Amino acid sequence: MTRIFLLLLVALILAPSAFAQNRRDDYSFYEFYVGYAHERANNNADRFDKNGRATFNGRTVDFVSEKVNYNGFNAEFNQNVTRHIGIVTSFTGTYNTTGYFDARSGRTFNARVQRYDSMAGPLTSSPRKLTTTVSMPNSIKT
Repeated sequence: MTRIFLLLLVALILAPSAFAQNRRDDYSFYEFYVGYAHERANNNADRFDKNGRATFNGRTVDFVSEKVNYNGFNAEFNQNVTRHIGIVTSFTGTYNTTGYFDARSGRTFNARVQRYDSMAGPLTSSPRKLTTTVSMPNSIKT
């Protein structure tokens, strides 16, 4: 008797979720997502030291490129114009405090590194929940 009562109680509690999207034309006009971002990328040391031509206190430096872990966030906003066509906008920011190693002097220069990426473009989706996004990316590095 207890099992039947618990089963009926669970079915009663979960019943509203079964009817949450019961119509075929039911879709969300706006969608919003915020999450954690992790990126393992090159520290761009070769660009930063201008291929060994940059100077620091009158001495040339040659920084060593290496893969570095970055932590950050990701935010995305979708506006669905129709059931199958929408507009997506995404913004990502990643951060790290890392050291740039100078191969000539053996010193390490600490730096706070930030990277921001933005994306916007059309979004198409099919009835089978397959989505395609065509975007125009933009990156800002400081």
